[in-house]
Amino acid sequence: MCRFTLEDFKSIHSFPMSDSVFIHEVAPRDGLQNEVAILSPATRAEFVGRLAVASPSSLEVAAFVSPKRVPQMSGAAELTSMLDGATWRESIPAFALVPNERGYEAFRDSALNGVTLLVSATESHSQANVGMSVSDSLTETCRLIDLAHADGFTVRAYVSMAFACPFEGETDTGQVGALLDAFHGHAAEAVLLADTLGLATSNRVFELVGRALLAGPIESLGLHLHDTHGRAHENVRAALELGVRQFDAAAGGTGGCPFAPGAAGNLDTYSLLQVLDSEGFTHDMHAEALQTAVAWLHEFLV
Repeated sequence: MCRFTLEDFKSIHSFPMSDSVFIHEVAPRDGLQNEVAILSPATRAEFVGRLAVASPSSLEVAAFVSPKRVPQMSGAAELTSMLDGATWRESIPAFALVPNERGYEAFRDSALNGVTLLVSATESHSQANVGMSVSDSLTETCRLIDLAHADGFTVRAYVSMAFACPFEGETDTGQVGALLDAFHGHAAEAVLLADTLGLATSNRVFELVGRALLAGPIESLGLHLHDTHGRAHENVRAALELGVRQFDAAAGGTGGCPFAPGAAGNLDTYSLLQVLDSEGFTHDMHAEALQTAVAWLHEFLV
């Protein structure tokens, strides 16, 4: 299989001048959805407020999903209503996961800034996650992108299982590319590659970022990494070297995907800040406030 090298990128890609990194904090949604503890909407809203003090670039606060399938995310409408009028809302965009049109209709009244949409890159995970084929899921998701834009919302579109799948092994790069092309074709503001299992390597980061550059600009590309096997930091460094400046992270390293066996442990936000600081990149987050929010959360999770 062909592997991209750094020299390949230098020949086809003009690197961004900015060393500023955009951090999308996902602990209130992707973090808590795979924890055993089920926190009330009020507790989760309090957690969101405490994370906002740490000043992430944006926050993923809820998921408008079936409470029977993901009870940890129940009460999304109640939670988001508690966030209305918060002072941090003026400077930190808030997003929610929307899996289908029913979820989107519930989200539309939430007064949030944007939606998170995803399509699995493998048939097995797509069926386990949303009960649809990849093709049908992509058609539905692109329709939701268009609806969201018509309603004035920003879209974060994810290729789930971009690197590997618990059911099918290494994901086909061509399938990932087709999803990237479709997302850019519908003008999603941010397009992200999700290493849902934490199996990515720096070589695969090179390969998939290289394919992503054929679909759209590097400025819109982000990575959602898990640290299940301890490789998240090396993959962050590889992506930074390639020009990626958007990363998801979860306070406390919480979470995973309840429909992907072994997908435990998102990239920890504090450890991401340490990598960025050590490599000379800038960000707006406050590490002490972040750790204070994590310590508060752990009281509930324990």
